[in-house]
Formats: sequence, structure tokens, C-alpha cells
Amino acid sequence: MPGIVLLKMIAFDDRPEHRRDDIKDISDILNYFFDMYDEEIYTNHLDLFGEEEFDLKELAARVMGREIKKIAKRNLKLQNRMVSILERNTNNILNSNMAIVMVEYFKNTVEDNIRLLYQIKLGFEE
Repeated sequence: MPGIVLLKMIAFDDRPEHRRDDIKDISDILNYFFDMYDEEIYTNHLDLFGEEEFDLKELAARVMGREIKKIAKRNLKLQNRMVSILERNTNNILNSNMAIVMVEYFKNTVEDNIRLLYQIKLGFEE
């Protein structure tokens, strides 16, 4: 799943006007990631449970960022690309194309989705 999310983030970043469904797919994965990876999360990411209050979707997003990092760190260009994508989509509510599209899936706010993307970014930075 993390590899799929990584590829879909890059595809959307390359052609956002044609790849909105990639963000909906990412949203769907984030929505169910904790349930799909709960054993992995409890085994390898237990440190997240002692921190601030997370809902499971935010916790799963943080784990997703960590898992994406394991893939991206193999290639400096890919790693830098992901840093750039995550930075652009978390630093300004008006410029987060991903968070805006995620509203269509989650029926929530851009701010809510920036929090999810920020958790992916935090996990990626760890």
C-alpha cells in the first residue's frame, strides 16, 4: 500500500488536472489503512500510541509516511520529490491541491485533510 500511495502522489503531482482519482484512492487507502495494517502497526509502531491524542486515521497516516520513507530513501531524487510534494500540500491551506480533492472523498474540510497529510509528512521525516 505505501508504494501505491507514493506512486499516486507523484502521478497527481505531475498532472493534477487529470489525476484526481489518485487522491480519492489515497483517501480510501488512508481510511482503511489502520484496519489493514493493524498487526504491523501494533508490532512496529507502538511508539505512536504514547504520544498526543490521535484518531486512528491520523495514526495510520503517520505510519504511512514512515513506510513511504522506507521506499523513497533508496533514491535521493525520489526522496526529494516526496519532500517537495508533502511540503507543498501541508504548508498553505490555499495551495494544498491534495487536501482540496480529499474533501470530495471524506466530506470534511481542507484543514482536516491537511492534518492527515501533515501526519504523512511527519512520518516521512522520522
